[in-house]
Amino acid sequence: MQLTGLADCCVPDTSAIDDRKRKGPSPNIGLQQRIPLKQLVYTPKCVTLTLIVLGIICITVGIICVLIEATVTAYPASGPYTYFDWEKYGKNAGGQMRCPCAENDYCEGQALGKVAPCLVQFNITEDMPGPIYFYYALTNFYQNNQRVVKSSSAIMSRGEDLLKQATSGDGFSSCQPAESYMVNTSDFEQTEIYYYPCGLAAKSLFNDTFTLKVRGTGDIIAWTSKGIAYASSGGVNGRNQAMDVQWHRDNCYKLGGQDFDQSGYHEDLRKFSLVGNSKGRFDCWHNVSEEGYQVWTRPAARPSFWKLHKRLPGGLKQG
Repeated sequence: MQLTGLADCCVPDTSAIDDRKRKGPSPNIGLQQRIPLKQLVYTPKCVTLTLIVLGIICITVGIICVLIEATVTAYPASGPYTYFDWEKYGKNAGGQMRCPCAENDYCEGQALGKVAPCLVQFNITEDMPGPIYFYYALTNFYQNNQRVVKSSSAIMSRGEDLLKQATSGDGFSSCQPAESYMVNTSDFEQTEIYYYPCGLAAKSLFNDTFTLKVRGTGDIIAWTSKGIAYASSGGVNGRNQAMDVQWHRDNCYKLGGQDFDQSGYHEDLRKFSLVGNSKGRFDCWHNVSEEGYQVWTRPAARPSFWKLHKRLPGGLKQG
């Protein structure tokens, strides 16, 4: 009796087990964390050469910075001489007494003629080639306060569909508490008017005005705000993209704020600023593409800071 066939059918199939054994841990030394390491040995020669090379690089950069700084002239170098000219500015056009600029905090609201301009006198001892940069400085102004930084609208800055956002349930809530105000319309209804731009960062805009004149003649020296902002702050791909002129005519309840000349809007909108659009939903008080506004809305890291205000491309003569 032969049992050969029966014995063959009972032999287990070990091919699957062999395959699993062949698929063991990966031989990759990186996966197995067996990469050979080399430890640097700091010899005196190596350290000395490294320090000499770094020293030469730092000295070269320092010399270049010193040479560039030597070509820069700052005025006033020892502090401004600020004064008030009673003869010229003591009264306004209506004959009312003005408040001296140095006493602004004391007589705010008391002087009928409002505050007179402060005069800052400085003498240029040598010709200054252009471009010349004019800065203003603020102290103890916490522009980087979390509440101020958060109170803004990226939608307004990018120039997206503002009307759609205004009619949505959320509105521009990120701009609180400087988001909007209510006005009375026909049939005893109220309409919400949104500031454009909105937010504490925008509404705290530095709005002092400066005029540069030649002492003696009183000739006004022309300067410009073009080119004072970073290229990334404006334009189609920048942080601030303004709506076009027709959009302002269709959607601005008011335009230009208290002083159209300081609002940054095009002269074509001056007449429209006097009437506005009663059906508009936005108080367009300042042009978001104006470079002075773009400089201001980049928050300073410290409470005392300088910000670029104007440029004089042609320079100044001695005197």
